[in-house]
Amino acid sequence: MCNSELFSSSKWLNSTQNQDMHIPRLAYFALVLTTALAACGGQTGEVAPDFCDGPRTWLGRDATSLTGFSADEVLGAIPATTTASLAWDNGDTTTLTLSVAFDDVIQNDGMVAAIDAQGESCSPRLEVPVSIAFETADGLLGETLIGYLLAETPESARLQADLYAQSLMGSLDASTHVPGESWDPSSAKLFFDLRVGEDASGTITLDTHREDGEQSNAVLASW
Repeated sequence: MCNSELFSSSKWLNSTQNQDMHIPRLAYFALVLTTALAACGGQTGEVAPDFCDGPRTWLGRDATSLTGFSADEVLGAIPATTTASLAWDNGDTTTLTLSVAFDDVIQNDGMVAAIDAQGESCSPRLEVPVSIAFETADGLLGETLIGYLLAETPESARLQADLYAQSLMGSLDASTHVPGESWDPSSAKLFFDLRVGEDASGTITLDTHREDGEQSNAVLASW
């Protein structure tokens, strides 16, 4: 078993969330996915909060509800594998390969949440459990992200997830990307914010803390 908003205008080169065991943790409310699952080459961490919460209904992947579309439609519209050109903060570029798969085991047996999101700027959405293999051709990242795709339309969805920098499966040495006085290896995380589908793009941010608790952020890569 394997576990794992800065927006970017960079585009894909090619189209391609606890109450009981039956209610999944929601991806937008400080979901903490803590199990490192080396067998799948990845780890998990916190998923960032969002305030467009509301009543939720639990569905099978083929069920249609208030959104008007199903998880199967989302997965059908998003390519299983996508490649993109990823640019590192030092100017180097490499090929990024993302492979998206429905997660019917780790994330509460594959339950899908339909959220009747409240607020003027909020829309109903589905939260679809997935695993995403995230690999760069230069070998710096070879991770597995486990979380929920948040889809307001069947053509586009977003996932946010953290990985501890000390436990990456790739060869990236995150300490070389921040000033020495900002570096706290025990707390540093990579924050992945990615969209898949028709407006696919993403960023990776390194979040670190000084000894006094002050936070430091640095954008490592975008695509």
